[in-house]
Amino acid sequence: VLGVTRDSPKRDIAKNYRKLAGKWHPDMFRTPEEKEEAEKKFMQIATAYETLREDESRAEYDYMLDHPEEMWRNYYRYYRRRVGPKVDVRLVLAVTISLISAAQYYFSWNNYNEAIKCLAAIPKYRIQATEI
Repeated sequence: VLGVTRDSPKRDIAKNYRKLAGKWHPDMFRTPEEKEEAEKKFMQIATAYETLREDESRAEYDYMLDHPEEMWRNYYRYYRRRVGPKVDVRLVLAVTISLISAAQYYFSWNNYNEAIKCLAAIPKYRIQATEI
């Protein structure tokens, strides 16, 4: 799609992408039929560039070309990289639980101090409240 070889450097890929994107951008065409065709071609060019610009996705694409018999595994690897979580879920859960626990501790400590202050203000419970 981009007119590059398997071992082309990133500079050539970016240069060919910019050239083809400028040529096939939908805003360059007037009629609705030409715009629709250009939009499809532009999306192909953008997808090809997105796949080849990063080393990791380019390596996965090369692996897919070398091993077509592992089609389902290739789909899994692609979508795991594309839509999978970027941060370990266990870390997110641990931090969330820690923050919730810290907030609960702070609010219970604050409620306890408020109760002691309230009891200290009442003469009947002042001695017991000051002892606590």
